[in-house]
Amino acid sequence: MSDNNHQKILELQKQSVDLFGKISFMLITATTASIGYILTQISGSWSNLFFLAILSLIFLGSSFLFGFDSLNKTVVQLNLNSKIIQFYKDKDFKTSQELLNDLEIVLPKIPKSRNLQTYTFILGAVTYAFYVFLKAYFQN
Repeated sequence: MSDNNHQKILELQKQSVDLFGKISFMLITATTASIGYILTQISGSWSNLFFLAILSLIFLGSSFLFGFDSLNKTVVQLNLNSKIIQFYKDKDFKTSQELLNDLEIVLPKIPKSRNLQTYTFILGAVTYAFYVFLKAYFQN
């Protein structure tokens, strides 16, 4: 593979990792804001539907944790990538292979964390919307 093609591939990988990082950070920010909003809305309002608001908070809290885990694993991946490139340039193929093995362990876990972050965020938002609609219905 030519150096030009190699640079293009590296640039695409950088853009992909950067985009996924931004998406995870956006969901973490939205999750944090949602948790704060829900807590202010449910304070002092104990009803039969209160468990739905708590369930929503649990989903949103899980989304926050999965997002943090996703970003953490992405940082580990980027660190391993940089070490692999450096050891490969230094012709230290044994260490490079060990790092590749570590990378193969980390890589499949990143999409799982990202997907769980997204799904739990959506579940939290839908659960809270359901709580709001039911609360409005039963108040009238």
